[in-house]
Amino acid sequence: MSVEERKDGPKQEKIRNNLTKDLETVVKAAITSPYSSTENIPSEITQNLCNSIEAIFIHGLRDPFFLKGTRYSKYPEPNFWPFVSKYSHKDIIFQITRHQQIKTEIGKSRAWIRIILNENSLNHYLDLLSAEKNAIQQFYGEEAFLRYLGDNEYSERIRGILKPLSKLPICAATNSSFLNTWTPTPLILAGLMDGKPLKVGTLQSRRNPRKGSETEEIAISALDVLVPEEDHDIGSPNRLRRKRLVSRATQQSEDDDRSSTYSHPSLLDTGDMGYQHAAFSSKVNIPPSSAIDCYSSKKTAFKELEIAKFERVGFARRDYFKSRIKSK
Repeated sequence: MSVEERKDGPKQEKIRNNLTKDLETVVKAAITSPYSSTENIPSEITQNLCNSIEAIFIHGLRDPFFLKGTRYSKYPEPNFWPFVSKYSHKDIIFQITRHQQIKTEIGKSRAWIRIILNENSLNHYLDLLSAEKNAIQQFYGEEAFLRYLGDNEYSERIRGILKPLSKLPICAATNSSFLNTWTPTPLILAGLMDGKPLKVGTLQSRRNPRKGSETEEIAISALDVLVPEEDHDIGSPNRLRRKRLVSRATQQSEDDDRSSTYSHPSLLDTGDMGYQHAAFSSKVNIPPSSAIDCYSSKKTAFKELEIAKFERVGFARRDYFKSRIKSK
């Protein structure tokens, strides 16, 4: 272990503990949520579950497995696709390559998480990947969450938390362009960004919406969480000017989402699997809706898209309010 890793140990231990608590909360919410043999768990909880699992896979990822120059940037871009693709079943690889809206390796990583959740095979892959000692050491530092799954006691606890997921009906969107870039919450949970992640239950629709659709209510709720209540009234007396500035920051965030370009060659081949990685370059677009394969449920994809979109917009608003506070 390097000197830096030893110094960073207490911080990473706290992140692991927080990840474990978050995972327990999310899984408990999924278990107690309304679902049946014909109805999946709510999409808001599914999104939170995906955030937690993504955070586990990016926590402690070594520097070479971040898109160039992003490890210590404001919005890091970790990429664990070279790791998971090497040990994934060929049917999953084939399914992801057929997804026309998945254009980046980040998108493939996030789609992979959703596929194994939909197929109730998360525990299987955690067992498989944690057994690959040499590979996991190459990709992850000693303090990484996944490295600690090699500890029998810790591993038993995590698998106990995740066991109910093997029976829950989960339908996460796997073919959406919003997966091509990271949303803030998993990055925050993994300790790569400062901020407060979205919490389970805060994205549920309000009981008596006055106007608009359910997704509009979800969007409002997400923004309420992302912009602290005490910040709502911060600003100059000229409220109209403040509104214009917030709108401009929001538009800038959406423009950044639409114009982000990624090009990242894979770092490893897949051996006998025969699947060749390539460099992907794509202009990421956020469409009005997204197609998914899970029971052809367009509603699920649309709601997840709205959650992701407004999470990004919410963070743009929060950054604006913070900058206003500092300038005073």
